[in-house]
Amino acid sequence: IDGAHNPEAAARLRAYLDSHRPGESVCWLIGMLETKDARSILGALLRTGDTVMTVPIAGVASHSPRSLSEIARLYEGIEAQDYPSLGEGLAEVERRRTGLSVLCGSLYLVGEYFVYAHRPNS
Repeated sequence: IDGAHNPEAAARLRAYLDSHRPGESVCWLIGMLETKDARSILGALLRTGDTVMTVPIAGVASHSPRSLSEIARLYEGIEAQDYPSLGEGLAEVERRRTGLSVLCGSLYLVGEYFVYAHRPNS
């Protein structure tokens, strides 16, 4: 889990993953405020072979999951799918259980995740 809510933070997260998990594909669960430069942030994060799952952020103006998936698909070798809620995106991450999964793109999304994770029966 990381905010990675601007291009510089996204580049730092990618550098960390490249140094600690070199060559490993990442399953990204991403939501982003609509004021953020999604193309630059995704460009800093994504590498060929990564998977992107996009979700909205509840209660704030965010990029639509569809628009984020469309941007992600501009990068070579990226599989992207959009989901209507954080819960559905998390369920898909759990279903896939493939390697490294990272939730990022917004501190609001990180907060939403912690609320979701601490609900009964989640």
